[in-house]
Amino acid sequence: MLTEHFVLSVSAPSKAPSTPTVKDAGIFLYEHQPLAALRSTYKKSVTSQNCLAVSASHIFAAQAEKAVIH
Repeated sequence: MLTEHFVLSVSAPSKAPSTPTVKDAGIFLYEHQPLAALRSTYKKSVTSQNCLAVSASHIFAAQAEKAVIH
């Protein structure tokens, strides 16, 4: 059976004055085939552009404005 997954990183704007952080900021793992659904959520794991790497067994995220790779 064919399966398709994709990983999406949504980031909140950097420290806007007196505004709450976006509640859905994080990294999301979606399944597209055979059933379209959200599979995993990694909240508070925000990455900048081009700072997300995916392998068959791991998701690597360079954290935005932090010297950390998860």
